Amino acid sequence: ICYTIVGIVAFYGFARFLKIAFSLHGSDRKRMLVAFILLLQGIIFFVLYNQMPTSLTFLAQNNINGTIFGWAIPAAQYQILNPLFILLMSPFLAWAYKRAPGSHVTKFCFGMTLCALAFLILWFPQFFASDGFMSPLWMVATYWFQSTGELLISGLGVAMVAELCPKGISGFVMGVWFITSMVAGPISAWVGSMTAPAKNVTYTA
Repeated sequence: ICYTIVGIVAFYGFARFLKIAFSLHGSDRKRMLVAFILLLQGIIFFVLYNQMPTSLTFLAQNNINGTIFGWAIPAAQYQILNPLFILLMSPFLAWAYKRAPGSHVTKFCFGMTLCALAFLILWFPQFFASDGFMSPLWMVATYWFQSTGELLISGLGVAMVAELCPKGISGFVMGVWFITSMVAGPISAWVGSMTAPAKNVTYTA
């Protein structure tokens, strides 16, 4: 029933958003359609971002060397990297926002690029792994890309849609933006379940 509720709310929100967009003309319509595309990208981002406590933790449990600099690191404790990197990167990005060229959309797309790099770099450890285990530093790098990307996506998402859409519907548009993370929840759970071992198969670390 939860999936049904999510589907109904998401369908209503996105359908009304598009109805309003196509009722406009000229640059206003184009700007709202750009915002809609970025909303869809937001869903993709949050699906991948939510892999931290699911498939990435499964990876850490079964394919990451459990020690770093002589310390034993349980798989679940990699979760601390996310808030840590957000804390460390926030002052830098706050400084960069005011000086870096480009619009909110440009910075949003850069955040999506960081998200893509977070998973792309996990392709390389196969060439350096020892007995199927890779260095925990690869996981640290993945979390850094994801967390920094999250600062750009979440931090700019509301401002971005407010900038692109007419002011008279800013409250509604902000609500639609938050629907993206709601829709991403069940999808990310489904994506994370793909990393589970097949039935009747025992996966040992």
